[in-house]
Amino acid sequence: MYHKLSESTSDMLTVKLADFERQIKYIIDEGYTFYSVEEILKANELKGLLQKKAVALTFDDAYLNNLIFLLPVLKKYNLKACIFLPVSFIGKTNVWDGGSDKIMNIRELKECQPYFEYGLHSFLHQNLAKMSISAFSQDLETSRKELDKLEFSYLPVLAFPFGQYPKEKIKLKEAKVELIAKGITLAFRIGNAINSWPLKDPFLVKRIDIKGTDTFWEFKTKLKKGKVKVF
Repeated sequence: MYHKLSESTSDMLTVKLADFERQIKYIIDEGYTFYSVEEILKANELKGLLQKKAVALTFDDAYLNNLIFLLPVLKKYNLKACIFLPVSFIGKTNVWDGGSDKIMNIRELKECQPYFEYGLHSFLHQNLAKMSISAFSQDLETSRKELDKLEFSYLPVLAFPFGQYPKEKIKLKEAKVELIAKGITLAFRIGNAINSWPLKDPFLVKRIDIKGTDTFWEFKTKLKKGKVKVF
């Protein structure tokens, strides 16, 4: 799981372009097979097999810097990345965390296909875990209606904003019912762990959070174990 790329700066959410490409080359050299999220979705539905060392690239929030820096890397290595869209902010900025980074507009999003595939990241980039189930359901419906109105192609997948999903057993069960009702077939959290295959829970797929502050050793450790253990 990534967010932003930059030529010159790095922070918790921003990975330097040179570091990102080094990471991609390492993944390839270590014999991993890249899958698109659409391929994972289909394999999950059909109970298909994946290669033992399987990996998928995901980016949250659809920052314009993804078009500028990520797209050329994907073209170079013939890869795909799934971009999760905070739908109401398309063509605007990341005001949900007080930032001013540009979010791609609909024309730019379409430009990046087929190297970018798209999923939902809520409508207002709110913490879905704190919503009532009715509000959670409405958010999903509004997100899908808006993208359909724009005649925009996207996958029936969701990444929970901030990685936050309902933790209470009853509420989580109700949230999954709403996901199914809205046609969502995969939902992603963070988790920082390696998923088993077949997926134990298609609505709580774990992702590994790669930070711009990670050393290369930390990245390699996360790739193999999901997280860096502190002793």
